Amino acid sequence: EFKYKLIEHVKEIRVDGKVEKIQDNLLLGYSEKRAKKDKADRQRLLDKADKLLNNPSMMKQELKKGGKKFIKVTKGNLDIELDVKQIEEAEKMDGFFAIEYSQKELTGREVREIYGSLWKIEDSFRVLKTNLEARPIFVWSEKRIRAHFLICYLALVIERYLEKLLKDNNVNLSTAKIQ
Repeated sequence: EFKYKLIEHVKEIRVDGKVEKIQDNLLLGYSEKRAKKDKADRQRLLDKADKLLNNPSMMKQELKKGGKKFIKVTKGNLDIELDVKQIEEAEKMDGFFAIEYSQKELTGREVREIYGSLWKIEDSFRVLKTNLEARPIFVWSEKRIRAHFLICYLALVIERYLEKLLKDNNVNLSTAKIQ
């Protein structure tokens, strides 16, 4: 269950050097489930930050991995410490989210459901890359490349159909487990 508020929103964008105004909507929401996830994610980052504090030589290689988010470097890069203010600010945002959308006829619940289903699309790309080995491909003609991706796409459709059949028959297995 989540709480939300819908707000009409005017956004300015640049099109061919001109500023255009677009009317859209914002769904501002809070979810207890999301708050728990945010807290767990932050704790993982704090664990990384603790490791960095204990081993400052790792700071450079951890630059892109998120561990530095809660570390404050002072005195010409000589002192490092936890950034308590940054941690407190992050805690205040636990569970809150915003979704921008343009279709006014959708309810808040519909927007949340649509947005929540994006993971299925992302998972489909992951399946194509891993389980179905869409890449690398070792064919060179355009016709064969297209055929390769058509076969991968059809395999994905069949896999999703099998998942639906399993779910409809109350079988709690993913196709990955069946392989």
